[in-house]
Amino acid sequence: MTRILYPHQFAALRYAEARSRMALFMEMRLGKTAVTIRWVQHHQRRRILVLGPLSVLPGWQDELLKEGIPPSHIFFLEGPTQDRLVLADEIDEGWALCNYEAVVHQPKLLALPWSAIVLDESTRIRNPRAKITKFLLTRTAHVNHRAVLSGLPDPESPLDFYCQLAFLHGQFLDRYNYWAFRHRYFYPEPNGYDWIPQPGAVDCIKKEVHRQAFVLTRKAAGIGERKVYERRYVDMTPSQRNAYKKVMKDFMFGTMETQWATVKYLWAARLAGGFSPDQTNPQLISPAKTNELLALLDGELRQESVVVWFRFNEELHYVSSRLTESGIAHRSVTGETPVSDRHAYAALFQSRQVQVMLMQMKCGKFGINLSTASTAVYYSNSYDYEDRAQSEDRILHMTKHEPLLYIDLITRGTVDSAVTSTLLDKKVTARTFMTQLAAAIRLDYETQYATSTRKPRRVYPGDLGVTI
Repeated sequence: MTRILYPHQFAALRYAEARSRMALFMEMRLGKTAVTIRWVQHHQRRRILVLGPLSVLPGWQDELLKEGIPPSHIFFLEGPTQDRLVLADEIDEGWALCNYEAVVHQPKLLALPWSAIVLDESTRIRNPRAKITKFLLTRTAHVNHRAVLSGLPDPESPLDFYCQLAFLHGQFLDRYNYWAFRHRYFYPEPNGYDWIPQPGAVDCIKKEVHRQAFVLTRKAAGIGERKVYERRYVDMTPSQRNAYKKVMKDFMFGTMETQWATVKYLWAARLAGGFSPDQTNPQLISPAKTNELLALLDGELRQESVVVWFRFNEELHYVSSRLTESGIAHRSVTGETPVSDRHAYAALFQSRQVQVMLMQMKCGKFGINLSTASTAVYYSNSYDYEDRAQSEDRILHMTKHEPLLYIDLITRGTVDSAVTSTLLDKKVTARTFMTQLAAAIRLDYETQYATSTRKPRRVYPGDLGVTI
């Protein structure tokens, strides 16, 4: 017996049932997966390929089972590359779940006679130069039923829409390749780091997106949790401050030296978290952030389920050891954690058998439901706007109405303040994020070391080493 859908899901399904190719641009936790499964069933598709990040695929299995799909009709395409192809070729009827990277290594998977292809977290194909984008745009002409799903379809700029919607229809706004689309609706910034929409282009693109896709926010669905942001500050220790100043001023830490601003800001971020920049053998310099986190968990958050996000693994491992010493039940997820374990840990957390989930930012931003918590703590932040936006949504759920609390732990006088301020600027787009961040860090540095006789190296967005 299938579940009863929410009203906004019924509206999405009405949109989907009338189409063989559909886009669900619905914010996180609004139930895109259930709508997609019923769309497939409505059109009686028998052989379906679902592509997504590895971390979301177990969630698809759960949703398929809840929608009455028998386990014998659900297939994980995993293992050696050739084995995946053999398994996929043997499927007569059912759902094949596969990560994007597997298709890059075995593009022949796309040539099989699928009756439908679903791209979950479809921003994975927003880059027209990426192999996965090229494969999906050029090797799926035989598949009539297609779907793209995303809660944040344009994390960088409206340019991100092109490849996702071109996958559905072969074109977008009558432009049959990305470069013609960009040339028509955008012009280059003088510094060459960005493409600016032509006058009226954004309205034109939005109008076409709304015509082609089902777009829904939590607020429009009547499920608008209020987000509350708070900062907790800690001070640097004397040794931490001296090391930080040496990195910012002289591009040096101990015997380590660099000429690159990219590396300098990486070192600065590691120092702000309380660890030495030596990635191969990081040493604890300050436990201040961990002490503040433990004080929160022993005080205001004592009775609450809490998700803690980390940029660096050494921070996560240290916090885990301190939680163990304090007898606080928790689980940790890093890149080394098997996907099956990640979802098992999430299930323990959802059932409140553990109080705290420690999550490495890149590993937990997609596909894991942590909505039993209404509080998330950011021990450290990634420079990637999408990391922050997606990770915040892990504690959202359509049935929740209480305020959601996001706490940033900030080490005073470090890049923490500039990074957090830029991430939380509601006016900033991901495309302009790195430009604003570089300016904020430069201002912070000049304020701290205005008396320095050495002129700081100019920082450009590209210096930070992040693809934007």
